[in-house]
Amino acid sequence: MKTAAAALLRLLCCLALCLCLLPGNAQARLADRYDFKVTSEKTATGFRLVAHNNGVAPVSVRIALTQVENVSGLGQFPILSVVPPGRTGVVLGTVLPANPARDMSFRMNYHWGLGDFRAHPSLDARYRLPFRDGLTFLVGQATGGPIATHSTPSSLHAVDFSMPEDTPIVAARAGTVIYTEFEHSEGGMTPDKEGEANVIIILHDDGSRAIYAHLAPGGVTVSPGQRVREGEVIGLSGNTGYSSGPHLHFAIQQVRDTGQEFIYESIPFKFSVGNPPYKFTARYGMLATADYTRPGALPPQYDKVPAQQARTALAQSTRRTPDAPPHESAQSKPARADTIVLTRELPPEPVSASQLLQENRAALFALGALLVLFVLYRSRR
Repeated sequence: MKTAAAALLRLLCCLALCLCLLPGNAQARLADRYDFKVTSEKTATGFRLVAHNNGVAPVSVRIALTQVENVSGLGQFPILSVVPPGRTGVVLGTVLPANPARDMSFRMNYHWGLGDFRAHPSLDARYRLPFRDGLTFLVGQATGGPIATHSTPSSLHAVDFSMPEDTPIVAARAGTVIYTEFEHSEGGMTPDKEGEANVIIILHDDGSRAIYAHLAPGGVTVSPGQRVREGEVIGLSGNTGYSSGPHLHFAIQQVRDTGQEFIYESIPFKFSVGNPPYKFTARYGMLATADYTRPGALPPQYDKVPAQQARTALAQSTRRTPDAPPHESAQSKPARADTIVLTRELPPEPVSASQLLQENRAALFALGALLVLFVLYRSRR
């Protein structure tokens, strides 16, 4: 009946999806930005390997020697260690000659990652939804559903929420901010946007890390070293980096030693809603509402809720959040449809008689005029 309205509803059903690729170039930038290094310092008998961590996070480090000549004690390598935050001059090992009468040579290689690879993240940890109370957003990509980009170890268990830019993002769990990027201003599906997402990384007390990515330009409101509470606003959602449309990428990671290097590995986790809380694993197509005033329950699937409720949630997922705090460089853009779609077709909204009269007033007036002319014509015969 209403072609334009039906087309709009179909567009909303395709809602925004969260194609994203988390940092490829970000690791290189991290090495440039985070103040950590290992140096080899000459001593009277050889060299000592010294770590300097001037940052706010523990650092896992792996040290190996190559191109060695006349070096003793090679059995101690590779050296694996964790350097506490704010510690410099930490001696991790020594390199001594096998024959003190001869010169020795070696090349030191080291690889490091933010966090403690020895940590054992809690499987029972509770994570609130990472947006303000009362808001409802669609899970656009998650484990068990169509996977567009979550195929690397760092994102296998990540969750994407379709949401408009400038939506206030809150900490899903208390922790310490250990890394931020906020200067990126653009997003898109071109290779040059890979690793260009604004991001916040929060370290939890059990050693796990939360990733909040694709934030708005200038949309980071916390700083490294800052302690944040669960539910505290930390930034604004956006569409920066390798992204097809506005959304929030959220993941929990641990630092893992592969035997060659440290990687950030995505691990399973559960969100919680309600009071008392109900814990659940996010699934593709869920409509998740940050409601912590009523007893918790499993969020419904998009295709299982009444049409009006789905329509309201879709509208919220595509309009700009009205109470989002302003920031200088953000540019609000509408959500775009993408290649992963929800297939439910919403029925048309019910139309009242007064709406029909209002919207078809011209046609009714013309019809009335024709009737008058017809009556006058018949009366003259």
